Amino acid sequence: MHVLNPYRLASTGPSITPDELSNLAMWYDGTDSSSMSLDGSNRVLSITDKSANAEVAVKNVSLSGSVFDGTKITFTPSGGGLGASTNNNITSDIHGFIVFSNWDASSAFFVNRSASSNRLSLGRKDIGLIGFTKYIGSWNTAFDDVATVTDEIWILEFKVISNTPTGYLNDNALVYNSATGVPTATGNYFNLGGRSQYAAETWDFYECFISDAELTTEERDGILNYLANKY
Repeated sequence: MHVLNPYRLASTGPSITPDELSNLAMWYDGTDSSSMSLDGSNRVLSITDKSANAEVAVKNVSLSGSVFDGTKITFTPSGGGLGASTNNNITSDIHGFIVFSNWDASSAFFVNRSASSNRLSLGRKDIGLIGFTKYIGSWNTAFDDVATVTDEIWILEFKVISNTPTGYLNDNALVYNSATGVPTATGNYFNLGGRSQYAAETWDFYECFISDAELTTEERDGILNYLANKY
């Protein structure tokens, strides 16, 4: 049985918020309505990156839009995801966190597919929780974990440092399978919810923030306290 937010059990010392990270590249906050543009039915038309880069991720115009309920965004296949086509803020090293619930992953949880997919994807195969076209190359990685995430709040910590990926789900290390080749940091697209603004699964999104360098021990401790206090 997974403990609801295990970081809370280890919470000691001061917190820092994502915008206090020295190398913050993006911060999409699905709990903050002031960072979103909503229609009359609380469907998310766009969400603004709360880092200094202030990129705007917008919904696919052909889909209805995913719904903000006051505490989170629920992505659905019919509602679609959100995409930022000019996000050039991620380098080849990343360290970040996604807070989410109700994700149904039918296979490996954390995967970067081959060059034909042109993306690092966190989630299921090349369609996942979030994706980047930053990582292009003959590079496949996979981490196995549970097939279904429940309605508890889950925290995925992920890193790609010097081309080596690491993942933790609720502070449990994901089991690494394989890697081939080296990715390169090119391209200019970021998507939240699913590939090309389409949501591949139904899931609840709370927030995602990413540094383009590995967090220091002090930064990581402060962020874990932030997550412990907020969730």
